[in-house]
Amino acid sequence: MPHHPHEQALQLHADVAQAIQRRDGERARQAMVQLMEHAFGEMKSLWEQVGKPRAGRG
Repeated sequence: MPHHPHEQALQLHADVAQAIQRRDGERARQAMVQLMEHAFGEMKSLWEQVGKPRAGRG
């Protein structure tokens, strides 16, 4: 979890909650898919960094 969440992620969380409250399952699903795609994209970049060798190491 980042120290300062992205505005887009916060908005998507709100969109999911509002869609659920309105009983709009399709909109909730769409917002959740966008949220997950954003999260996976960020995790992928972190995973790629973990695989890189650090300076001064073998």
